[in-house]
Amino acid sequence: MENSSQSAATTASPMATNLEEALDHHALTVDGTASNLVAPSVSAPKLPSTFRITYGRLGREHVYTVMSPDYDALCTILVDIHWYSSSFTLKMVGGDSRNHGVSATARGKVGAFFGRSFLEVSLPSIFPTQPLETNTTMKSYRTTFRSSLCGFSMMIGGKEEHFEWRRTNNTEAKPLGKALHRKLVRIPGPNVGAGNFKMRRDVNPNNDGKEVVAFMADNSSWNLGRSFTFRFRESGLESTLSEQWRTAALLSGLWLWWMDLVRCRSLVASGGTVFAIAGVAVVAGVAT
Repeated sequence: MENSSQSAATTASPMATNLEEALDHHALTVDGTASNLVAPSVSAPKLPSTFRITYGRLGREHVYTVMSPDYDALCTILVDIHWYSSSFTLKMVGGDSRNHGVSATARGKVGAFFGRSFLEVSLPSIFPTQPLETNTTMKSYRTTFRSSLCGFSMMIGGKEEHFEWRRTNNTEAKPLGKALHRKLVRIPGPNVGAGNFKMRRDVNPNNDGKEVVAFMADNSSWNLGRSFTFRFRESGLESTLSEQWRTAALLSGLWLWWMDLVRCRSLVASGGTVFAIAGVAVVAGVAT
């Protein structure tokens, strides 16, 4: 089966302290609909090498708190998810209060398998004095390869860099948790054909030799209040990859987690035991 690729772009928009003024109702997204992304008003948060994300709910809003190893709230991700349409919008604010400035916004979809999925992220400028956001392109895609899950690319240092989330059993990831493990690898540019992203066919995804720049482990056991863990490594910790990149990596990992939930829900089979995964009904025993 041919893979169905998805892409999204973060485009320049005015920085604004008044969030209502930052709405651009005329900007079109990759799916042809109007974008209501709010332009970030503060710089991206400084993320440590290792941090946890805890999950909770406040009404219909999903609340993800990014916690340091010392349990300090680094930032909060407020998400409005519409499961009936698999769409969502989010904003990232500083600390544990929604009264702090917005440091990133995003919208997208989490389609099951080869359904329509995309992630559109708006990031702050790398330069504090720059009046416009950096004109950064971020592309998120799905692949048909078993160990490959999703990926994105960003302009870094004047050239496009490519990153891909993959499954892993790496011993360095196991201390982060006992459940699902993911690794974020830095890879050469994928082949482009018919407007779609495709992984290089000569790459063995189980032993690819690519630089691993981050790990993610799901320790939540699908329960509210539990967490999953991120760890940056190698160039993921260096200034070569900016705080904007680390924010994008975090949001892409969260997007991947939501896609796991949607895939579980779509694999409902007769005779299964239904239970809740972060508020979504799925069937027990389904592998992801």
